[in-house]
Amino acid sequence: MMKNTVVALVSALALAGGCKKKEEAAAPPSPMAKGGAGSAAAPGSAAAPGSAAAPGTAPTGEALATWYRGCWAAVGASDWTAFRACYADDARSVMVDQGAPHLEVTGGDAVVKSVQDAKVGFPDMKGEPQVVLVNGKTIAGIGTMAGTNTGEMMGLDGKPMAPTGKPIGMLALHVVQLDDAGKVASERWIEDMATMMGQLGLSPSPARAPSAATVPGAPITAVVADSVTERANLAAWKASAVAFNAHDFPGMLGVYADDAVVSDQGAPADEVGKAAIEASTKMFLGAFSDGKIDYTDEWAAGDFVLAIGTFTGTNDGAMGPMPATGKKVSATVGEVAQFADGKVVRVWRFYNGAAMAAQLGMMGDAPPAAAPADDSKSM
Repeated sequence: MMKNTVVALVSALALAGGCKKKEEAAAPPSPMAKGGAGSAAAPGSAAAPGSAAAPGTAPTGEALATWYRGCWAAVGASDWTAFRACYADDARSVMVDQGAPHLEVTGGDAVVKSVQDAKVGFPDMKGEPQVVLVNGKTIAGIGTMAGTNTGEMMGLDGKPMAPTGKPIGMLALHVVQLDDAGKVASERWIEDMATMMGQLGLSPSPARAPSAATVPGAPITAVVADSVTERANLAAWKASAVAFNAHDFPGMLGVYADDAVVSDQGAPADEVGKAAIEASTKMFLGAFSDGKIDYTDEWAAGDFVLAIGTFTGTNDGAMGPMPATGKKVSATVGEVAQFADGKVVRVWRFYNGAAMAAQLGMMGDAPPAAAPADDSKSM
């Protein structure tokens, strides 16, 4: 269920959540430092205490959401002690489909270091969860990533880049798995690097305006309750996905409200209304006659359904003015659908359009194709 704009021409430079600095930043505070892992944050700290659960207690979903928002706030406040306390010592962090080893880090200290590096290029960088979904020890957040590129960055080619002076503002999907101590054991980021590069002026492709990185009604929290409504919404979403894979457009669109909005983060603007969604989907699947998406993680929380999987297909048809390339693509896709009265009223879609464009031969060497999403290994 992806839009045709994934093949827009983009720059070959990928940025590490804001990019890496040419010289390494100072090492993050020791997790054993006062206020670090396993201890409460200092008074006035941006983040919640070091773990999501006090020993011997089972936190509520609302409490987990509050703790999660506090961990995001610690980044904006550059409170590295509080931020480090959110992560297990062996935590694993992956920026999905970015094709760069330094975007997959292991260890709580390494996670902190990677974010500190990002803030060199974007000193005012901050994130704010717009939607937080809680399912047991899994937390999924749609968050705004915003900042201004006033510091030097370094690309994958090892060459430093002068600041562009331009702001970014984009939505990302962030999914974390907590360990038994209530700390982040693993996390995945699904976001569109092409959008960031467009906003920074590093790509000629049209990109969403930074001001578009918002979610109506935010902040929103939804906790799995295993309700009749949740089960019905999840079943409807799964049925729509089956229809998508069969290229059954009436079946796929049957779950959408007439005025539904698809907010595809790789597109410069939202699709508004069922007619627009149908036209875009038909063009996309016309370009990938064998296109399908296999979801490996789907669950409902409140009025929302989270679905993460892998899209595969062969570009054997024209996509707008672009001729078929004959190349195969594989990409991780994360979607959050909001329901009302049994119908989808809004979908937020996340993937790395730059990686797909590379696989189609549109920009240098292609990053590795997406591996099927596996919760036990990466979420």
